Amino acid sequence: MRFTALGGCSEVGANAYHLEIDGTGILLDAGIHPKKYGLESLPLIEVVRRKEIDAVLISHCHIDHLGALPVILKYFPTPRVFMTQPSLPIAMRMLHNTVTVMGRLREEKGIEEYPFYTHEDIDLVAPLFQPMDYDTPFLIPANYGSRTSHVEVEFLDAGHILGSSGIMIRSDEGKVFYTGDTCRHDQTVIKGAMYPEEQVETLILENTLCASVDAERKRRGSEILRLAAEIQKVAARGGSVLIPTFALGRTQEILAILDQLKTRNRIPDIPILVGGMGRVFSKIYDRFSLQTRRKDPELLFKEIATKKIGPKTQLTEKLVKDPSIVVATSGMLSEKTPANRLAQAMLEDPKHGIFFVGYLDEDTPGARLLNATPGEDVVLDSGEPPRIRNCDVQSFRFSAHSHRGEILQLIESLNPRKVILVHGDAGAIGWTAETIRQNYPGMEVIVPKAGVEVTL
Repeated sequence: MRFTALGGCSEVGANAYHLEIDGTGILLDAGIHPKKYGLESLPLIEVVRRKEIDAVLISHCHIDHLGALPVILKYFPTPRVFMTQPSLPIAMRMLHNTVTVMGRLREEKGIEEYPFYTHEDIDLVAPLFQPMDYDTPFLIPANYGSRTSHVEVEFLDAGHILGSSGIMIRSDEGKVFYTGDTCRHDQTVIKGAMYPEEQVETLILENTLCASVDAERKRRGSEILRLAAEIQKVAARGGSVLIPTFALGRTQEILAILDQLKTRNRIPDIPILVGGMGRVFSKIYDRFSLQTRRKDPELLFKEIATKKIGPKTQLTEKLVKDPSIVVATSGMLSEKTPANRLAQAMLEDPKHGIFFVGYLDEDTPGARLLNATPGEDVVLDSGEPPRIRNCDVQSFRFSAHSHRGEILQLIESLNPRKVILVHGDAGAIGWTAETIRQNYPGMEVIVPKAGVEVTL
């Protein structure tokens, strides 16, 4: 059994991992790096050019796990691509949107290699996508019919976003569990993850929050009440609240929280504005409401009163002249996005609030704004002049990832012989590695390097 990381090593981005098991080649995820541009954003595809890929297994449809898929299928045109049933429509929308974003970046930043693929390329590879049910084992087919694969795969609900899965792989060589992005605790919309009830030899483990003591200490219910109190303060002084979110997962989570708070009269009955892909993915959440593990199967986003921010809506101070709550992408305030443009319009007015509700990479405009002190100049867009931070800026913990205490619980329950640490920065990976070595001295810890094959 051999493992090669093509990305996602001591960082969050370009997640793609090649696994050779029982004569079968598997690619776990195929992401691009959300902070890098051009060819640097891709996983190291050339490392596996001479290897076999019999199947691609997609854990979920965030772009850092999916976005490079059409590129990889240009080099490997025969593998089946397996994902969960809800992930199929999400994947199609996410990939087509990525083409649009790359086209815009080509014009704005002059990146000639963009787009990596076209809308037509996506439609051509779509017949390779095979949706599977949760908790239903299946065999990986051999590409050329020259042998029979004995590798069995099962998708288990990862509790992260709609369609997300941990991937259980069984073969004569051993059992491997890849967590993908996993969330052990219940969220407002999605129930917590399901894990194997059997021991595994190898655990491929995400570490997103393992460097954060704060993530482990804060409780979701308390954060919801704190969010409600701060929204009340902003509305009372005639301001509006901007909540930057990721379109897939976090937008739906925040809308469900806001709806509950309004129903319970915890926040004022002011308009909620939503735009972009967040509305598109909310429709897919509704479509699968009765077919997935939801905390409230009767929750439908189409029944939550919201106003649409269209592509031609002017993202200026005029949009928020009356108190409102704006849920807009992107969650990290990436340049040229609706959230970034609106943040620039709101930043200098002290009556407004900008509330972050998710992970912020330290090199993003969102992190720069959060770390700025009142009255300090902040650059949110490299092509625009700096703005003075006068408005209220806060951060709330609504993570869709397991905190480090939950990660340790997973290690304890699965009791693997080897743990491969991926999907986390150096601090997070280092904390998990040291903790495992102290608490489980017989367990082998592997911190992979991109492009370097590891024999398991």
